[in-house]
Amino acid sequence: RSTREKVAAQVAAVPVCERQTLASLSKATRIPTTTLWRYVKIGWLRRAVSHVKPALSDAHKFRRLILYDARPSHIGSSYRMQHMYGVVYIVEVWFNLYKGTAIYYLTPDEGLPYRSTPKPRYIGMVIFLAAIARPRFNVRAKKSFDGNNGIWPIVERSLAQKS
Repeated sequence: RSTREKVAAQVAAVPVCERQTLASLSKATRIPTTTLWRYVKIGWLRRAVSHVKPALSDAHKFRRLILYDARPSHIGSSYRMQHMYGVVYIVEVWFNLYKGTAIYYLTPDEGLPYRSTPKPRYIGMVIFLAAIARPRFNVRAKKSFDGNNGIWPIVERSLAQKS
């Protein structure tokens, strides 16, 4: 029969990175997922959420407003947005190397793991180049175009350097 201390010792022995889902915790501890969920419900384990929040400054918000403000066209007494069928955006797409929000299953007396970054927006990232256009439907060909032209990784392959 399991006791609260035995379960806490088993869970504490598992690295924190393997405790983000009940399935991975179940695999590491060999305790069934349903039993782990029952332990969470009765308070033997707890679900903790860790956030890393990016900040959007007022200057960024103003630049976005200027971008969208330049698009409408004036027709009579009303404004109308341009259809923008002739525009293809070439953009850099950034992906975070790790999630800003992480969920951990911890014992009640265990603290939340310390996740440090100079600022929330300084999470390591990978860059891709993407070409995007407005989705449209071609009536003559009876085909639709979803707007995605392509996405390509921007990488530099090199040999590891000695330190």
